[in-house]
Amino acid sequence: MFVQFIKAKITDVEGLRGHLKRGGAELTPGVVGFLGSTAGISTHGDFVVVARYASAAACTESRARPESEAWWRDLGDFIDGEPVVKESDRVSVLISGSDDAGFVQIMEGTGDPAALASLDERFLELAPTYRPDIMGGYRAHFDDGTWVDITYFTSEGEARAGESREMPAEVARLFEEFGRVAGIVAYHDLTEPLTV
Repeated sequence: MFVQFIKAKITDVEGLRGHLKRGGAELTPGVVGFLGSTAGISTHGDFVVVARYASAAACTESRARPESEAWWRDLGDFIDGEPVVKESDRVSVLISGSDDAGFVQIMEGTGDPAALASLDERFLELAPTYRPDIMGGYRAHFDDGTWVDITYFTSEGEARAGESREMPAEVARLFEEFGRVAGIVAYHDLTEPLTV
């Protein structure tokens, strides 16, 4: 899998909403190697997209289409400056499944990939019983030493209830360790995710 992460500050929220819907309807049909995307406007007013492709070549080919070039050009009407774009084929699928998510949380961090992978293995053994609200998730590591993690939840209400539930001792230890190694720098909560 190849992941493209895009982030920008928004200058026109309603205009961007329309632009995102048009993009989902006009850009994805017929794109070879496109696996799906999740986009939205975070509760902090950021525009974020995580798109998945079968390969880097598929992403490059998709971006070179006239429809895609026009969409990217028009995106500038709704954001402040150039968007941040990061790409990677170093992707770990943590839990498969995401299309019907009612709430999505995207984290950015700088933690060590090997340390995070070890924690993921241990957490995934406990997640099905402890956090049934988690529908899916994956993490991409970028060449600049940062990573982005996207988690899909059944709903925001169930996600918040899961966060506030008392943790079993082993889960609490995992989260404490994750906090030490993850180097989290930003959270992006999408209460109205647009998944394609």
